[in-house]
Amino acid sequence: MSAVETLRMLAAGGRPASGLLHTARLEAFGVEVYGEEAIVDSFRRAPFDLSDAAKIVVAIGHIAIFDGETALFADLSGESIARIWCLGDGDPVESEPQISVVFDPDLAQSRGDVFMAASDHAALAADAVESTMLAGRAIARDDPDSYLTRAFAIRAFGTAAEGAALFAVYRLAGKPDRTSGFAMAAARWTPDGLQIVRDHVGEDAVAERAWTPRIGA
Repeated sequence: MSAVETLRMLAAGGRPASGLLHTARLEAFGVEVYGEEAIVDSFRRAPFDLSDAAKIVVAIGHIAIFDGETALFADLSGESIARIWCLGDGDPVESEPQISVVFDPDLAQSRGDVFMAASDHAALAADAVESTMLAGRAIARDDPDSYLTRAFAIRAFGTAAEGAALFAVYRLAGKPDRTSGFAMAAARWTPDGLQIVRDHVGEDAVAERAWTPRIGA
């Protein structure tokens, strides 16, 4: 079974006979889970059924599948899946108890809508760097209700003709009871244009965590 077939079966709620590392990690439904058992259970409770018309971008060590308003990314170790990200609609899953840690993505004062280090993306052709940057800017700037939005490219691969990128998008909502946090966004570019899929479940999960900054005496 190929890695793409494994990912399709897993996303639909099935248990592949092989192809998923026992140490794999899943980021979906607003939470992160670790290990084969937890990942299989997550997809069984909230499957992502992918159509035959889904668009697939593959590179060494990477898979991206885009199907309408749904996107899945996977890191590979050979043909085995090591890490998965799922983006789309659905209901947030209740996460384990956690402690929020203050994080300032502008601490380095680098500014800008998008951050990307091209050297971090070995499977991205040099002529596709600009396409990745344009995708990140489109994601960051299409956010009128945000006080601050920055897109960080964490996975990018392909060529100028076709490629895919996954962004961790930091958003500080511009409202009195501000919410702050990261959700994902995915982009696929072709000669026909740019397709963007947002992690609506992750965005909803962040919106439920109010954060009101205060200055200590």
